[in-house]
Amino acid sequence: MTMKICVYGAGAIGGHLAVRLAEAGHDVSVVARGPHLAAIREAGLSLQSDGKTVTVHPQATDDPSSLPTQDIVLVTVKTPALMGIADGIAALCGPETAVAFCVNGLPWWYLASLDVPQDAWSPAIAAMIGALTEKVGISRTIGGIAFSANHVEAPGLIMNSSPTANRFVFGEADERVRPLCAALVEALSSDTLDAVHSETFEREIWKKLSLNCVTGGIGALTGMTSRNLLIFPPLADLTRDAWLEVGAVAAAFGMTDILAPLKETVARVGNHKSSMLQDFELRRKPEIETLLGGVSDLGRLKGVPVPTIDTLLALTRARAETLGIAPFPNPAQS
Repeated sequence: MTMKICVYGAGAIGGHLAVRLAEAGHDVSVVARGPHLAAIREAGLSLQSDGKTVTVHPQATDDPSSLPTQDIVLVTVKTPALMGIADGIAALCGPETAVAFCVNGLPWWYLASLDVPQDAWSPAIAAMIGALTEKVGISRTIGGIAFSANHVEAPGLIMNSSPTANRFVFGEADERVRPLCAALVEALSSDTLDAVHSETFEREIWKKLSLNCVTGGIGALTGMTSRNLLIFPPLADLTRDAWLEVGAVAAAFGMTDILAPLKETVARVGNHKSSMLQDFELRRKPEIETLLGGVSDLGRLKGVPVPTIDTLLALTRARAETLGIAPFPNPAQS
């Protein structure tokens, strides 16, 4: 079945997925901006992996309202941008459209589904949940997690540095979009990409989060690649404590035994820069709140101490503030 699929945010992950979906014969469009958009319009969108380059020519725009109603909208923007594009996502949706959010951290729809008071969240997370619940809704939502190392090498060109390890996990937030979730997984499955459906997607969220909190927060502050910081002896206590704290918060929400041994994790983690480190280096608004901030909020709610996570949260917020890339106003100033 050929589907209309719009990739909203055709950067590192989104660009990779857009190329693979177009390659599979689907009617793909992308929402992008700036020099990246101009390059895609002029010469197409290219993915370079394992010495091979594939170029596709999707319809590209910075105005989602100019596109027709989609079967699936695949959202891959950074989480600080989500609240600002809620109307744009809604413009692409008809009654049967599914929206897949392939993003880092604790996804808005998972946080919205938890039985917790609204005032438990920091202002940034509360605002994100409110906007997306109103404009998109959980009933059409699919969750996505990427295990794939990519970066934008140049406008219009995505570089994949993990050609043998590109895994994407999806799970529906509502049973009503289960058929479209299955169709998305089928559309992406190929010899070069491992797409899977998870019946226990919430566990997958916490598994990925445990790694992202450690490599993202510490990587952004030290400038070290993910594997290097995990094996750097002076950081051993810090990485272990942050790792265990995420596991303790997950367990408080019923997600027990989500932590793999750190040694096993080191063996499979690529020696690449975390997404948050790339954001700091490129002076983009980093995903601090849905990674470290969400864990801090949930730990406080359940009475689980997370002193290491709280320290990393304070330091990354301060660093972002200094660089002028704070994703939201400093809580102390709001």
